[in-house]
Amino acid sequence: MAETQQRLAQYEWVSRVFGVDLRVGERPAAAIPDDTRPGAQASGKNRAAPEAAEKARTEWEGARATVESELDDLMDAMSDVMETDATEAAMAEARGMLDDIIGKFDKRLSKKLDKIAKATDEQTREDLLGDARTIVADYVKDLESDPRIKKLEGSTPFGISLSVHSTLKGALQNIGALLA
Repeated sequence: MAETQQRLAQYEWVSRVFGVDLRVGERPAAAIPDDTRPGAQASGKNRAAPEAAEKARTEWEGARATVESELDDLMDAMSDVMETDATEAAMAEARGMLDDIIGKFDKRLSKKLDKIAKATDEQTREDLLGDARTIVADYVKDLESDPRIKKLEGSTPFGISLSVHSTLKGALQNIGALLA
């Protein structure tokens, strides 16, 4: 009986987080909003040292690695529990959503911060800093506008503890401060 209740809790959690109906393997059309990214550029001068850019890059790469690892662990745990033909389509959709989430937080920022750290003149560094600030703003918008990401926080019925939202938010706040 307890195993049945656990399985039910797991299926309900997947349905709630990913918006998929595990009975038919479909996602309600209005469950997930379209991805939109701001085009606004951040402005203002900054004399950020190459060391600050390197520190920000290291923090971003660490946050991404943590999130990727948590989402991989979650998908593995979900796959172990839900390996029936009836849930195959829903699992594929959930995997696609997890890939989409981590894809939003790509390596553009790491690459830009690396260029800032290697820039030899102030004007180039300022231009690159503006680009990096825009990327951070895009990431923050995606982080706060995607309801799936906020649900990927805390304990799951699969025995996986998630900190996707808080990890990304903390890293972006710290990086924003370093680039200010």
